[in-house]
Amino acid sequence: MLLKYVYFLLAIVISILYFSFAGEAQTDSTSLKITGQKSYTFNLNYGWIYAHSIDIKNTAGAKPRGVSFEIVNRSTDTAVWNKYGSYPSTGIMLTYLDLNTPILSKSYTAAYIFEPTFRLNNKMDFFIKTRIGLSYLTNPHDSLKNPTNNTYSTRFNFFTAAGLGITYKFNNHYSAVLDANFFHNSNGGFDQPNRGLNYPNLSAGIRYDVESNTTPTFRRIKDTSWKTDKWNYDAMAYYSPKEGYNYVWQHKRKYLFGAGFQTSYRISSLDALTLGTEIYYDDAIGSIKRNLGDNSSNVYTGLLMGNEFIFRKIIFSQQLGFFLHKNTESYTDIYKQPFGLVYHRWGLRYRLQKHWYFGFNFLVHGHVADFIDGRLIYRF
Repeated sequence: MLLKYVYFLLAIVISILYFSFAGEAQTDSTSLKITGQKSYTFNLNYGWIYAHSIDIKNTAGAKPRGVSFEIVNRSTDTAVWNKYGSYPSTGIMLTYLDLNTPILSKSYTAAYIFEPTFRLNNKMDFFIKTRIGLSYLTNPHDSLKNPTNNTYSTRFNFFTAAGLGITYKFNNHYSAVLDANFFHNSNGGFDQPNRGLNYPNLSAGIRYDVESNTTPTFRRIKDTSWKTDKWNYDAMAYYSPKEGYNYVWQHKRKYLFGAGFQTSYRISSLDALTLGTEIYYDDAIGSIKRNLGDNSSNVYTGLLMGNEFIFRKIIFSQQLGFFLHKNTESYTDIYKQPFGLVYHRWGLRYRLQKHWYFGFNFLVHGHVADFIDGRLIYRF
């Protein structure tokens, strides 16, 4: 039940992001009549499963295929161009995929899109695309009905994707779209097994722009207002309802609490470098260790460094982490991937007020998500 509420909350956040950006796209401009371009895109998708672990080799060779539909608003005013050096698009993607193996079955996804676009010439644009959302997967692991699916064990899973592509304009309203992506599904450690679903994907489609698909050309006057606020400092607290066990190895919801501190240094209007530290207590891993007779500490500390992409009220983050303290020797006996010294984090946060942010963050070992947490951040 708790898992359903977490997914529902994320769906609300996606909706807030979309509608807040859609509204801002119409109010940023001071010098161009048409400040936003609305478009609809229909794509055909073709991919292949990346079996990154021996536990999911039974899915190797599967080739997901399906369709997707996107509704996007692109900002095309001089204020946005001067600030970011691109024309950012935001919107919603709906996707259906046949995962091409009865073990995995089918996927239905709804995701929020962030897509900076860059003009190449009169006919072509280049874009970078990131997405975050929810997927409904139809055939999760079941000890009786589907015991060989070690990829996912819940019907609802988090979805993330990154890609790049080009558009070719036939006329002022219709364009061809070609892009390459990497898709990922995981339940963030809420239930096991959770090896994760990874699949590179190619898509080709047709885009229709309601007003015009013309990408304007402006002489850029760089917005340097960000230079007055180069240094920022964040304090954060986070929580994850992670799955663990009771003393007879029955699944039981445990908890993970953590806190961290981070400093960031802006290097442009869109980017900042980060350095931080975190400490958390993981009772889910603790429950496994206790059943193995290991009573060592379940406190973990780490050092993090990375990058933030900043756009209006949104911050996307990527960080490489290094454990300074951990006790996982006995845990790795049943953990199906090494619990190494190095990990990485992927995050999304939304500014609620001037100093307060709310967001989500994945901690990942290799290709496997350990947990996803919800967090509250205060920026000094």
